[in-house]
Amino acid sequence: MKIQRKVIIVFVISLVASILAGVFIFFTVTQTQENISKLKIISEVRTEISNRANLLDEYLLYQGERSQTQWVLASQRIDGLLEEAKKILNRSDESALLVLVQENNNVIKQVGTELFTSFSTQSDTTVFSRELETRLVARSLISNSEMAKDASQLGTIVGEEISVTQQRLGIGVGLLVALLFIIVLINLTWIRVIIKKLEESRKMIDAANQQLRASEQQLKAGNQQLRAANQQLIASEKQLQDKNLELERFNKITVGRELKMIELKEEIKTLKKEHGK
Repeated sequence: MKIQRKVIIVFVISLVASILAGVFIFFTVTQTQENISKLKIISEVRTEISNRANLLDEYLLYQGERSQTQWVLASQRIDGLLEEAKKILNRSDESALLVLVQENNNVIKQVGTELFTSFSTQSDTTVFSRELETRLVARSLISNSEMAKDASQLGTIVGEEISVTQQRLGIGVGLLVALLFIIVLINLTWIRVIIKKLEESRKMIDAANQQLRASEQQLKAGNQQLRAANQQLIASEKQLQDKNLELERFNKITVGRELKMIELKEEIKTLKKEHGK
């Protein structure tokens, strides 16, 4: 398998693993934020339960309208918080505890309404009013205690969820870091191999360049020899032309002389004939 294919495969695996790890971390962080929101609402509910119980005690001591008004407002805040909790407490155990908290909250509101009605309609503190107060207060304390216990148990469950989520997040981040470390080591190893191969290729290219330069020098020497041979050929051709010219001149002279001799011979024959007569 070529190095390029290995690098591509590792890159694809790294990309997929990083995406999966990122998705896992994203959902883990999202779940952690949801659990923190749950814990915040539960903490506010527990605070309002305690505040409402104190307001009821204050009312029982002083029968003040301010305490009654603040108690009603605290009950409304608790109702609103429980409605918000119903939207995000989606686990079965959380939903079951939330139902118990809402039932106890309804009991406490009913008892508080009866207490306020009793104190507002009774003009004196008779034995009947004291007995009613004791009975209603006892019911309120029991429901308030159970409600606080259930809310505390909800907080414990959500806290455990946060702890588990944080552990998962730590494991996910650790695996991602380990994966990235392994990928970096693999890439470094392959990078060293690639660098080594590139160095070998560079040496081969240098050797080929040297051979090419030597061939170029040989070609230049051959060209020089060819030019010298060409010059010699031109010189020989010139000499040959000069000799041909000389031969032509010599041939003209020789032919002319032969013709002259023939003419002289003819004249001699003519003269002999004339003298012979």
